[in-house]
Amino acid sequence: MGGDSLTQFSDDHRHVRSPIRWLRDQWDLAATTRFEDMRAQEPSEDEVLSLPWRCRIGLVDVVLNRIETQLEADPLAIASILLTYFGNAMGSKPHVQIGPQAHGGNVYTVLVGDSSSGRKGEAARAVSRIFEHADPYWAANCIQGGFASGEAVIAALAESADPRRLVLEHEQAATLARAGREGSILSAVLRNGFDGGPLENRRAGGMVVAKGHHVSSVGMITPEELGRSLTTVEASNGYGSRHLWLRVQRQRRLPFGGDIPDVAWASLGDEVGACLEEARRVDVLEWTDDGRSLWKDLYARTPDVFGLARALLSRRETIMLRLAIIYALSDGRRRIDVDHVIAASALWERSVSSVKTIWQQSTGDPLADAVLVELRHRSLTQTEVRQVLGHNYSAARIQDIVDVLLGTGLVDLTERKTAGRPAQVLSYREPSPEDFPPISPFSPNEEEKRHR
Repeated sequence: MGGDSLTQFSDDHRHVRSPIRWLRDQWDLAATTRFEDMRAQEPSEDEVLSLPWRCRIGLVDVVLNRIETQLEADPLAIASILLTYFGNAMGSKPHVQIGPQAHGGNVYTVLVGDSSSGRKGEAARAVSRIFEHADPYWAANCIQGGFASGEAVIAALAESADPRRLVLEHEQAATLARAGREGSILSAVLRNGFDGGPLENRRAGGMVVAKGHHVSSVGMITPEELGRSLTTVEASNGYGSRHLWLRVQRQRRLPFGGDIPDVAWASLGDEVGACLEEARRVDVLEWTDDGRSLWKDLYARTPDVFGLARALLSRRETIMLRLAIIYALSDGRRRIDVDHVIAASALWERSVSSVKTIWQQSTGDPLADAVLVELRHRSLTQTEVRQVLGHNYSAARIQDIVDVLLGTGLVDLTERKTAGRPAQVLSYREPSPEDFPPISPFSPNEEEKRHR
């Protein structure tokens, strides 16, 4: 797509690569697929870490076509950071109205990759360089490094004349540690920041309030740090589910680096800047008929995840909608069309695959995880649960563990008759076909097979 088309908005219906009828046929086909086949199609590590071709539309396609072969960074990382930056830089004015709630383009993205080979920082530096050309003021004044505390976030937003704030956190583990400290308001502030509600902090000098803010974030963390840092509380209280979690890795080795001339960075910046200018003129985004129909179908789907992964993916619709908004505006459109919904869905599916790779077999509670491992081999009474854990925990703590296990959807509780009081028995439940409804026709395997 050329620069002119990026900045030319049009409400005309355009060619759609995948007609609605074909999409629905795929869902019907997926619904009749044998459960064993579905389990056999679990994405491989390489498929989890690749960027679906359906995500490559609009500015994402333009940028990747020009720079991805000259970087070691994962195109998934480059694309997600680009979308997050664009969604913040365009401001809160462009939005979609869903009932009483106005949804804009602020997204929280976390890149999960190895410290030595993730190349997360390289992706951020590349996108930052583009935006230094696209919008020098925003790049210099609206990007900050890290969340020092909830109070600091509120103070910075309350004192700033610009409500936009993109937090670039190279050490997401530090943010998780601060959010988990006793008395910290950081988690609550970030949750409200995502939702757009007022941020308040009462202190000796009075109430500090930040309203009308537009907060986005890009975080980076290793899988090991994430496993240690994300507590059950932060996963279940809505903090974790407000993030787009993406597993990334190095794509190529360039011993002497790539060759991207200054003029190429400037040219990309000009195109992104022109598209931002047009996006800021939009108030309420509408839908094309086909885009609305596809969104309605996708909205009704539920993810096939359990345990901690279920909690982390519970805001599927909200994040997908915001991604579709950004895709539409970065594609030079005033209306959300099928391609934008498809791109948002495909990127979300990569997040689902990433989360399942990292957390599918985790509850977020180390003790509950230990019991879950044992339950895969045999059923346990609560007394036997205590034995598995070494008799070192109170009845209240054991009950907490049982409650966590029951909340995963992987464990059933039944009663076994005894000579006295019936014994409560925990049993591992193998997922059934009903637990795996087709979320969309764009599962990682299906999508790449059709592309080939």
